[in-house]
Formats: sequence, C-alpha cells, structure tokens
Amino acid sequence: MLFDTHAHLTWCFDSNTHPAQTPTSDSEIDCFLAVSITLADSAQTLAMANGFPGIRSAIGIHPWFIDQSNDTLDDAMQKLSQLVEKQKITALGEIGLDKARADKTDLGVQQAWFEAQLKLAVQFDLPVSLHCFKAWNEMLRLFKSEAYTSVRGVMHGFSGGPEMAKQFVDEGFLIGVGPIFLNQNARRYHDTVKAVGVDHIVLETDAQPNEADPACRQQLSQLTELLEAVSRALSRSRESVEAQVWRNSCEIFKQANHYE
Repeated sequence: MLFDTHAHLTWCFDSNTHPAQTPTSDSEIDCFLAVSITLADSAQTLAMANGFPGIRSAIGIHPWFIDQSNDTLDDAMQKLSQLVEKQKITALGEIGLDKARADKTDLGVQQAWFEAQLKLAVQFDLPVSLHCFKAWNEMLRLFKSEAYTSVRGVMHGFSGGPEMAKQFVDEGFLIGVGPIFLNQNARRYHDTVKAVGVDHIVLETDAQPNEADPACRQQLSQLTELLEAVSRALSRSRESVEAQVWRNSCEIFKQANHYE
C-alpha cells in the first residue's frame, strides 16, 4: 500500500476530468494527500477530493502566496475555518515559513499567517503539512511553545539536515522523503533519512506539472522507485518499509480506519 503524502494534484488535472483520464487512475498509489497553496486552490482541492476515491484534502495558504492574497489575515482565516467546518478535511497544508521569500513577504508577516493557521490546526485537531526553508529554529520555537505543542504533521521537503530533523521528530513530526532522495549525490538528504529511520518518515512526490510531465504521471510513478531506494538505503526489505511507511502516513493523517 502506497500513500503519496504531498502532491499538487489540482495543478495536474481538472476536478471534472473523468476518473479514467486522471493522473491517479493508472498509478500504483493507493492514497494521496492533495495539498493547497491559496484559498482558491483549497476550494478546488476539496472539490477534487470529493469526486475521486483515494484523494484526501489539505487546505491552507503557502508562505509564497501570502502577498497574492486579496483577503486580510482575519478574513482569510475565517474562510479557511468555514471550509473546515463544512467539509471533510484531512490536514492543513501546505503552510509554513520561508526565509528565502522574506524580501517579498516579511518573515514576521509569514509567521503571523502561519500561527493563525496553526491555531486552526489546534482548534480542529488537524495535522499539518509544512513548508520550511531556513526557518527551522523559528518553527521549532513555535512547536515547543505551550500554544502549539499538540500540533503534529509532516515536514515536507525537509532540507535542514539530520540533527535538525531529529528535533522535529522529537516534537512529533514525520520527515517527508521526496524524489531528491533518488539523487545519489544528495548525501545530506540520505543521512537525514538514515538518522531518523523508517519509523519517522513518509513518502511524497510533490507532484506538479512541468513541460515534460504536464499531467504529473512520471512524477507520481516515482513513489515506487522512491520506496525501493529508501529500502536499500536502510537495508530493509521493501515489504517491511512499505508497511511501516503506510502505517506512519495513515496514523499522522488519521486515515488508518479507511484503509486497513
């Protein structure tokens, strides 16, 4: 059983597409977490998840797109809250902090939007799918605080190294392992996965269309290759890693009861 815990599926196909034509229809993946980046994308993600079995929805506002929002912070959070109240949501995401974007959106502004969404995660008892670039200490301080110590989720595309990864694991987070792991020269990334071990990872494609793969089919097919590469790196059988990573994914996103 395979669970892709991070894919931008609304970019890959239209929610009205016939199931036989979607990029998920011929995939070996059993469950997907479709993540969102804006309020509009969140609504599209929900519509898609409602129409296709095996797709679960994550809604939220990505730090790269805060400056494109036409809503105030309060209005945006009210709209997100209304979506959670009316729809079956699996997680909040992709949300987070990104120091590389601080020239476009000040880190203080990013943190205000991030914390507001974390408050929704606490209020509605939802896990999170997190984007973090060079703001690991700032994020860790939040999760060590009393306000957000209950929040759990996945560090998507984590690039903070083994020791930082262990600190997030200690706070109850899993590390998302993506296609970069297939690069044999990505030694720090390999070291991170080995350091946290199979009990604390999930797999993700971060699928999003590009010129060579407009429907994301090639990217989605990498999840199987990724599973095999992780199994080799950890000197574990594919079957044992597949079972554990599936269990990790279902438990963090509270979907085990649907797929046992």
